[in-house]
Amino acid sequence: MYQLLKEQLAATIEALKVTEFNRGNAIERLIMALYATIIEQIDSAVTLIDSSRAAGVEAILRTCLEAHVDLLNLASDPVYADQMQAHYHHQFKLVCQEAMKGTNPFLAGIESDAPARYEEHKRELARLGRPLTIQTRFEMAGLNDLYYSIYNSLCCESHNNMRSLMGRHFINNGTEDTPLFQIAIFNGMEKVDFDAAIDGFLSILTGSNRTIHHYFDSGQLDRLEIFAERRAAMSPKEEQTVPKAPPEA
Repeated sequence: MYQLLKEQLAATIEALKVTEFNRGNAIERLIMALYATIIEQIDSAVTLIDSSRAAGVEAILRTCLEAHVDLLNLASDPVYADQMQAHYHHQFKLVCQEAMKGTNPFLAGIESDAPARYEEHKRELARLGRPLTIQTRFEMAGLNDLYYSIYNSLCCESHNNMRSLMGRHFINNGTEDTPLFQIAIFNGMEKVDFDAAIDGFLSILTGSNRTIHHYFDSGQLDRLEIFAERRAAMSPKEEQTVPKAPPEA
């Protein structure tokens, strides 16, 4: 399955090279930027895996899934761009609000014009409305089930959840009653987690390819659909795992 992802990624990049869009259209540029981000993020995950460095793969999958959600919503309704702008203004309004206190050394460079910027972001938010929550964005994309399951799990991996930290970095060489823990780094992913991550990347890439090439009527989709057919025909025996580096104490 991992080899399939690498082949599909390479074919996706080749198809992108001949996909035409209106560079003067802001919505089309934003759609293509989201698509390019997804491609880059999957490529980064592949680079980590090929280097036997599994840490970060699931964090990348999380951000990749978020970009996929935005891509689906924007391709369905160009007005969705307003909520993406609202999110931008909301974040920078908070930054300006902090800078106006004059106590944050990391924001000293924008202190002088922070009040004007704050008012600008405030006006834009009043015009655009409050930004949507990530849960609402998943619901709009028809991926509500993923939000409460896979996405929730990926957030635990990204946010240093205690269970994720212990599971990733400690091996119990004893028993449940008499544990003997050994710390581990560069230990790779369990097969079930690795296969789930690769399948997630495949699903995102397949869905994004379909969205893009339908939207732009590129004529490239048929050459990419063969990978979805190959995935559907795969048996569990064809799935593979990340080579594990030895644990380090």
